[in-house]
Amino acid sequence: MESKSKIIYIVRHGETFSNKKLRTPSLSDCLTADGRRQIEKVTEYFINNNINLDIIVSSSLRRAIESTSIFTKNYSHINTVYLSMFNERLFNPMEEYDYFLSRAVQAKEYLLDLKANTIMVCSHASFIKCMVFSFSGFYLDEYNFNYINSGTGIKNGGIIRLVIKNGLLTSVKDLNNSVYIK
Repeated sequence: MESKSKIIYIVRHGETFSNKKLRTPSLSDCLTADGRRQIEKVTEYFINNNINLDIIVSSSLRRAIESTSIFTKNYSHINTVYLSMFNERLFNPMEEYDYFLSRAVQAKEYLLDLKANTIMVCSHASFIKCMVFSFSGFYLDEYNFNYINSGTGIKNGGIIRLVIKNGLLTSVKDLNNSVYIK
């Protein structure tokens, strides 16, 4: 029996004041006017491409909640779940690598277990990279974490589409030229 693919759209929250100043964000960091426009463009992308979502899963940090609330003005009929497992790594005090990486694996398992086929996730740069890495099947450890964080990133308001079939990642696509390589 052939399994239906699961499509996961991963969106990085809009630009914050800390992002703009190239500072480590605080837990209460909020979006700039540009950040709100970035999420409005994400919403336009979903509308223009007739993307129908089954559920939205978001980090419980303010910048992700604010991004999700802008998005759901046009998708208010979609159930939205806010979970701390999708939060960015804590920097003060510093969250241990092992715990942070285990959250990325837990998030992957949570998404795979959802009874939904089309999911949007709103989260944060480092967490997104770790989660995508965990979907790829590679072992996550401190070395890999430092490696994937050293040379690539996802811009604020970026959208990455993952296609999962039978629990395996079959496709990754940058939908709005949001991934960069240093």
